Amino acid sequence: MKAYKHSKQASGIAQTRKALGLSQQQLADELGVARTTVVMAEQNKRSLPTAAIIKLAEMEINRPAETAALNGDMSMLKNEATTAWDRACKEFLRKQKLCEYKLPELQEKLGKMIILCHKTDEWLKAIDKAAMAHENSWVKRQRLAAIRRLNKCDVPAQYLLQRRIELLKAEAELNQNTYRQCQDDYVNLFSNQ
Repeated sequence: MKAYKHSKQASGIAQTRKALGLSQQQLADELGVARTTVVMAEQNKRSLPTAAIIKLAEMEINRPAETAALNGDMSMLKNEATTAWDRACKEFLRKQKLCEYKLPELQEKLGKMIILCHKTDEWLKAIDKAAMAHENSWVKRQRLAAIRRLNKCDVPAQYLLQRRIELLKAEAELNQNTYRQCQDDYVNLFSNQ
């Protein structure tokens, strides 16, 4: 914040105020400070309060489009709109790629889960055969461990993972379609102007 304060003072709060098209009183009203505070800050005799500096930064970020509209500078507005539109389109593309990136990982996890379930089921059958021969604490512990492992990879767990994969595929497709629609709308809106 101190660096921003210093840079604002060094470049001149007066320049910023004039760029925004405001009088000292209007700027003071916007910032919620006295006009004398603005005057002294412009003369580098006083710093603006932190809240006022934050408000001034927000005004600088938000005002160019408003000022451009008032001055009739539509090219600036068009550039800002196309940039925002492009950013939104790219966000859909990013989400699609992220879904596509996660899919193979989940599909591999499902494959491993199915194999693990099959092997654990075989292990449990072998433990049950050993339990018939002689019942001891080792066999009981092995059986409990096998049941716990089986619960992690059983059919309901596989079903949930399959549904998760399907949802991820649907999300990827939705983002892809939205990206395409966004691109088409972009061409239709901005090519006519």
